[in-house]
Amino acid sequence: EVVMLWSTALLLILPTLIKGQTERPTYSSCTVPKDYEKQLNIIPVPRDNKVEHGQTITVLCRTSGYTFMNHMYSVNGVSATDIFFFSYILITCRDGALQPNIFLQTRWCDKGCTKFPENYYKVSYGFTTQSRKKNPLRQFGKLHAPVSANPLYVISASCQDGYTTVVGDNGSKEVRCTETGYNTQPIICSAGCDIPFNVDYDLLNKSA
Repeated sequence: EVVMLWSTALLLILPTLIKGQTERPTYSSCTVPKDYEKQLNIIPVPRDNKVEHGQTITVLCRTSGYTFMNHMYSVNGVSATDIFFFSYILITCRDGALQPNIFLQTRWCDKGCTKFPENYYKVSYGFTTQSRKKNPLRQFGKLHAPVSANPLYVISASCQDGYTTVVGDNGSKEVRCTETGYNTQPIICSAGCDIPFNVDYDLLNKSA
């Protein structure tokens, strides 16, 4: 009799168990503007302007010599270091919402160069090495690139306190913003300390 009761109970709850195992939560895809291709490249290319839930896309300015405008930096979740080091913004679709959502704007890119991340670098914008004459090279308007393209002027960069150049870095401490972007690779700063040149390495090894 007990076995029959268990069998009956199992038959009653079995469909529910099977249903729970087969049913999966559904998530909404995300939509990007149809005209994004005028200014942006998206990798991978969205099919029918749709990005699937959980998918991450890489967004770059389409035209050489263009970079993301100043107002892109104020979008919650946009990484200034990604823009500076890699020239892209990473965006993920989360159940119908793009994170970060730069597509609430309608203009994204402008001719010029990206700004140096202030937490990594100390930077002087818009001085000539000859006359030290100031030039409005650094732009603050929302619909402008952070740095205007003017190869006549030098941008000087050094690492912030607590940061140093990475091992093997061949970047330059002086760069110019040209029509095609920075004329040379700037120094790459990372958290850490320099080792003084007068360190007795043999003594350090013995004491280690």
